[in-house]
Amino acid sequence: MTAHSPPLRQWTLNLPITKPLSMNDRDHRWKKARDTKTVRDATHVLAKHARIPPLRRVSIELHYAPRDNRRRDAINLTATVKPVEDGLVDAGVVPDDTAEFVEPTPAVIDPPTGQGVRLYVIVRELAAAEVVTR
Repeated sequence: MTAHSPPLRQWTLNLPITKPLSMNDRDHRWKKARDTKTVRDATHVLAKHARIPPLRRVSIELHYAPRDNRRRDAINLTATVKPVEDGLVDAGVVPDDTAEFVEPTPAVIDPPTGQGVRLYVIVRELAAAEVVTR
């Protein structure tokens, strides 16, 4: 008889912001710091509210559903992904945002919903990575 591992879980966190941070932003450093802190703090609070337990390894997938169909570059959303990762560390979901604990996942630009902007994060529990010793 083989042992069954528990099913891996996932949580969706709806971020309360309507404009993602972008690598193309040229805001003053104080505004950038304030906006980054807003994303980080919101993620922390949402993760606590969702009762995401401490996990060994996760993937973090940021989704952005914009208002319109203009062309957008998903890599620019990295500026939003980083404070999301930091907020999950602050919430105790993972001990650090290094590759040992967080699987890099590209951001996704969803088609417009016709209901305004939506920015959300899917946190997926992953099996712990094997440690390779040499």
